[in-house]
Amino acid sequence: MSSGGFKNETECSTGQGKGGESDQSKQTEEITIIGADLTTELTSVLRSMIPMIVEETLKKLQEKRQVVQETTKRLKEEELQEWESRKMFFISRPPEYDGYNTTIYNWFSEMENAFERCECSDGHKVLYASFMLRGGVKGSNLTLEEEESNELGRNSVHDLAGVNF
Repeated sequence: MSSGGFKNETECSTGQGKGGESDQSKQTEEITIIGADLTTELTSVLRSMIPMIVEETLKKLQEKRQVVQETTKRLKEEELQEWESRKMFFISRPPEYDGYNTTIYNWFSEMENAFERCECSDGHKVLYASFMLRGGVKGSNLTLEEEESNELGRNSVHDLAGVNF
Protein backbone atom coordinates (compact mmCIF):
# COMPACT_ATOMS: atom_id res chain seq x y z
CA MET A 1 0.00 0.00 0.00
CA SER A 2 1.14 3.51 -0.60
CA SER A 3 1.68 5.96 2.16
CA GLY A 4 -1.31 7.76 3.59
CA GLY A 5 -3.56 4.67 3.54
CA PHE A 6 -4.30 4.74 -0.20
CA LYS A 7 -3.83 1.71 -2.41
CA ASN A 8 -1.64 2.14 -5.37
CA GLU A 9 -3.06 1.77 -8.85
CA THR A 10 -2.10 -1.89 -9.17
CA GLU A 11 -3.68 -2.80 -5.89
CA CYS A 12 -6.93 -1.03 -6.87
CA SER A 13 -7.26 -2.70 -10.25
CA THR A 14 -6.62 -6.22 -9.00
CA GLY A 15 -8.56 -5.82 -5.79
CA GLN A 16 -5.88 -7.75 -3.98
CA GLY A 17 -5.08 -7.07 -0.38
CA LYS A 18 -2.18 -8.21 1.75
CA GLY A 19 -2.94 -11.93 1.50
CA GLY A 20 -2.98 -11.84 -2.31
CA GLU A 21 -6.56 -13.06 -2.43
CA SER A 22 -9.13 -11.04 -4.26
CA ASP A 23 -12.13 -9.62 -2.37
CA GLN A 24 -14.16 -10.13 -5.51
CA SER A 25 -13.25 -13.80 -5.73
CA LYS A 26 -14.24 -14.27 -2.07
CA GLN A 27 -17.59 -12.66 -2.84
CA THR A 28 -18.01 -14.82 -5.91
CA GLU A 29 -17.21 -17.92 -3.89
CA GLU A 30 -19.70 -16.93 -1.19
CA ILE A 31 -22.38 -16.25 -3.82
CA THR A 32 -21.66 -19.63 -5.43
CA ILE A 33 -22.05 -21.38 -2.07
CA ILE A 34 -25.27 -19.49 -1.29
CA GLY A 35 -26.58 -20.25 -4.81
CA ALA A 36 -25.77 -23.93 -4.41
CA ASP A 37 -27.51 -23.99 -1.04
CA LEU A 38 -30.58 -22.29 -2.52
CA THR A 39 -30.62 -24.69 -5.47
CA THR A 40 -30.43 -27.65 -3.12
CA GLU A 41 -33.18 -26.23 -0.91
CA LEU A 42 -35.47 -25.41 -3.87
CA THR A 43 -34.90 -28.83 -5.40
CA SER A 44 -35.81 -30.45 -2.09
CA VAL A 45 -38.98 -28.36 -1.71
CA LEU A 46 -40.07 -29.00 -5.31
CA ARG A 47 -39.46 -32.73 -5.00
CA SER A 48 -41.57 -32.80 -1.85
CA MET A 49 -44.38 -30.95 -3.72
CA ILE A 50 -44.50 -33.28 -6.75
CA PRO A 51 -46.76 -35.92 -5.13
CA MET A 52 -49.17 -33.20 -3.99
CA ILE A 53 -49.23 -31.62 -7.48
CA VAL A 54 -49.82 -35.01 -9.12
CA GLU A 55 -52.61 -35.81 -6.63
CA GLU A 56 -54.37 -32.49 -7.25
CA THR A 57 -54.02 -32.86 -11.02
CA LEU A 58 -55.46 -36.38 -10.92
CA LYS A 59 -58.33 -35.20 -8.72
CA LYS A 60 -59.20 -32.42 -11.18
CA LEU A 61 -58.98 -34.82 -14.12
CA GLN A 62 -61.32 -37.25 -12.37
CA GLU A 63 -63.80 -34.44 -11.66
CA LYS A 64 -63.72 -33.38 -15.32
CA ARG A 65 -64.10 -36.98 -16.46
CA GLN A 66 -67.15 -37.34 -14.21
CA VAL A 67 -68.70 -34.16 -15.63
CA VAL A 68 -68.12 -35.44 -19.18
CA GLN A 69 -69.65 -38.82 -18.32
CA GLU A 70 -72.71 -37.21 -16.69
CA THR A 71 -73.18 -34.85 -19.64
CA THR A 72 -72.83 -37.72 -22.11
CA LYS A 73 -75.35 -39.79 -20.17
CA ARG A 74 -77.82 -36.88 -20.01
CA LEU A 75 -77.45 -36.21 -23.75
CA LYS A 76 -77.96 -39.89 -24.56
CA GLU A 77 -81.11 -39.93 -22.42
CA GLU A 78 -82.41 -36.78 -24.14
CA GLU A 79 -81.59 -38.29 -27.53
CA LEU A 80 -83.42 -41.49 -26.63
CA GLN A 81 -86.43 -39.49 -25.44
CA GLU A 82 -86.43 -37.57 -28.71
CA TRP A 83 -86.26 -40.80 -30.73
CA GLU A 84 -89.11 -42.28 -28.69
CA SER A 85 -91.12 -39.11 -29.15
CA ARG A 86 -90.50 -39.09 -32.89
CA LYS A 87 -91.34 -42.79 -33.16
CA MET A 88 -94.60 -42.35 -31.24
CA PHE A 89 -95.53 -39.38 -33.42
CA PHE A 90 -95.10 -41.26 -36.68
CA ILE A 91 -96.65 -44.48 -35.31
CA SER A 92 -99.79 -42.46 -34.56
CA ARG A 93 -99.96 -41.76 -38.30
CA PRO A 94 -101.00 -38.11 -38.21
CA PRO A 95 -102.62 -36.84 -41.40
CA GLU A 96 -100.82 -34.82 -44.00
CA TYR A 97 -102.23 -31.39 -44.78
CA ASP A 98 -102.24 -30.13 -48.35
CA GLY A 99 -105.02 -27.55 -48.02
CA TYR A 100 -107.51 -29.49 -50.16
CA ASN A 101 -108.38 -32.94 -48.83
CA THR A 102 -109.13 -32.14 -45.19
CA THR A 103 -110.22 -29.15 -43.17
CA ILE A 104 -107.60 -27.36 -41.17
CA TYR A 105 -109.67 -27.91 -38.04
CA ASN A 106 -109.61 -31.70 -38.51
CA TRP A 107 -105.89 -31.60 -39.25
CA PHE A 108 -105.18 -29.58 -36.08
CA SER A 109 -107.29 -31.95 -34.04
CA GLU A 110 -105.45 -35.00 -35.38
CA MET A 111 -102.09 -33.32 -34.86
CA GLU A 112 -102.96 -32.46 -31.25
CA ASN A 113 -103.87 -36.11 -30.64
CA ALA A 114 -100.55 -37.21 -32.12
CA PHE A 115 -98.68 -34.68 -29.96
CA GLU A 116 -100.42 -35.94 -26.82
CA ARG A 117 -99.36 -39.52 -27.62
CA CYS A 118 -95.75 -38.64 -28.27
CA GLU A 119 -95.37 -36.15 -25.38
CA CYS A 120 -92.98 -33.97 -27.37
CA SER A 121 -91.72 -30.47 -26.65
CA ASP A 122 -93.25 -27.41 -28.30
CA GLY A 123 -90.18 -27.07 -30.53
CA HIS A 124 -90.62 -30.63 -31.75
CA LYS A 125 -94.34 -30.06 -32.31
CA VAL A 126 -93.50 -27.32 -34.81
CA LEU A 127 -90.88 -29.50 -36.47
CA TYR A 128 -93.14 -32.57 -36.68
CA ALA A 129 -96.11 -30.56 -37.93
CA SER A 130 -93.98 -29.07 -40.68
CA PHE A 131 -93.17 -32.63 -41.83
CA MET A 132 -96.86 -33.18 -42.42
CA LEU A 133 -97.41 -30.18 -44.70
CA ARG A 134 -97.63 -31.11 -48.39
CA GLY A 135 -97.95 -29.47 -51.75
CA GLY A 136 -98.56 -25.74 -52.02
CA VAL A 137 -99.32 -25.40 -48.31
CA LYS A 138 -95.72 -26.06 -47.35
CA GLY A 139 -94.05 -22.66 -47.25
CA SER A 140 -97.31 -20.96 -48.27
CA ASN A 141 -98.25 -17.59 -46.87
CA LEU A 142 -102.00 -17.84 -47.40
CA THR A 143 -103.98 -14.99 -45.93
CA LEU A 144 -107.23 -15.51 -44.03
CA GLU A 145 -109.19 -14.33 -47.07
CA GLU A 146 -107.40 -16.82 -49.36
CA GLU A 147 -108.02 -19.69 -46.93
CA GLU A 148 -111.70 -18.74 -46.68
CA SER A 149 -112.00 -18.82 -50.46
CA ASN A 150 -110.89 -22.47 -50.42
CA GLU A 151 -114.09 -24.58 -50.31
CA LEU A 152 -112.86 -26.86 -47.49
CA GLY A 153 -111.26 -23.99 -45.61
CA ARG A 154 -114.29 -21.73 -45.56
CA ASN A 155 -115.81 -23.29 -42.43
CA SER A 156 -112.55 -24.46 -40.88
CA VAL A 157 -111.02 -20.99 -40.57
CA HIS A 158 -113.91 -19.85 -38.43
CA ASP A 159 -113.73 -23.09 -36.41
CA LEU A 160 -110.11 -22.33 -35.50
CA ALA A 161 -111.26 -19.76 -32.96
CA GLY A 162 -111.76 -22.64 -30.47
CA VAL A 163 -108.37 -24.27 -31.12
CA ASN A 164 -105.55 -23.56 -28.66
CA PHE A 165 -102.07 -23.44 -30.15
